[in-house]
Amino acid sequence: GGLNGRGDHTFEGAMKEEEGRLESDCDEQLLLTLAFNQPVRIHSIALRGPDDGRSPKSVKLFINQTAIDFDSAERGVAVQELTLTKDDNAEGALIPLKYVKFQNVVSLTLYVRDNHAGDEVTVINYVGIVGQPRDKTEMKDFKRVSGQKGEVHG
Repeated sequence: GGLNGRGDHTFEGAMKEEEGRLESDCDEQLLLTLAFNQPVRIHSIALRGPDDGRSPKSVKLFINQTAIDFDSAERGVAVQELTLTKDDNAEGALIPLKYVKFQNVVSLTLYVRDNHAGDEVTVINYVGIVGQPRDKTEMKDFKRVSGQKGEVHG
């Protein structure tokens, strides 16, 4: 979910590439939390925004913190802090993360402190996460329980 998002421009809309956007409501700050259905490893994110200066600039990333608000995000020690350029917010851009610090992520919180223009409204057109499940299933790791290779039990 997201905090300080306008009702007609939601976090859910920003998770889809082809439609929607997220806009801050009262001021330029946004607080977004993504929960995953299994632990993941994240190596980069995409935070696309318009090229008019309202795209995110200063972003703090927190992992596995479910009860976080604007005050704790502002004061808290982030896993990683990003200072984005307008190129980082462009179509197709990926922002690399410190991969070793994002190995067991159950939830990811993005605290957007400000935007490039110093505008009262921050706009995110798309949020993308690039990574993989922490525990990938490898068929070669399974042990044969019974029977011979190729034998079918029915």
